[in-house]
Amino acid sequence: TCGFSTTIHKQVDDTSFTLRLSGVDIVVDCGLGSYDAKDTKAVVINGQRGHSGAFFKRFDDWTMQKFHSSGELSDLDYSIDERHNQIVSSKSFSHENLTYQIQRTINILSFYDLNIKDVFVSDDSFAGPVSRFIFDGFRNFKVVSNRVTMESDLYRVSVLCWNPASFSILSSYDGDITTSIAFRSLNWNEYKSVNILEITPLEGELEVNISIESLEK
Repeated sequence: TCGFSTTIHKQVDDTSFTLRLSGVDIVVDCGLGSYDAKDTKAVVINGQRGHSGAFFKRFDDWTMQKFHSSGELSDLDYSIDERHNQIVSSKSFSHENLTYQIQRTINILSFYDLNIKDVFVSDDSFAGPVSRFIFDGFRNFKVVSNRVTMESDLYRVSVLCWNPASFSILSSYDGDITTSIAFRSLNWNEYKSVNILEITPLEGELEVNISIESLEK
């Protein structure tokens, strides 16, 4: 998981995580790209939209510098608690007399199964809670009822949602800072396309199970 260390060059990555199985990326972080403020891909992936975490969409367009260094947020606090087979990350802050709190709990059920619980609390009715999961190298995305499935050459992944929610699968789009999305940077100033699964809870909580099945014979 990603968490708070210092606001110098800090991305907006708290509550996010990455998942790799036998050297193969499953759930990814979009990387860095560059620190060029005019590079819209880099600006986007250094902010909330470049991470597999729990966020409030109201702040999707904020750069990492605005989020951490502008002073526009107050009472900004982070924490990570790692226990046996469980990781709990929390984030809270205030903006314009409104408060925002997120807690993500990751339970490692087995080598191939995760349970994730996201709790969103805010007095902002337009906050827009969302849980994002970024996948690199997967295709054949299907949404059936409350389950999303996808495949790569090696694995089939199932994301089962236990709460009422809406689903969006976003592919790469190169636009301005408000629309550019779904790029990953593995090398400085180089980008590749990825897919982002966004799950929007209809209430204040979201619980999902991520299951992985090997396709190797």
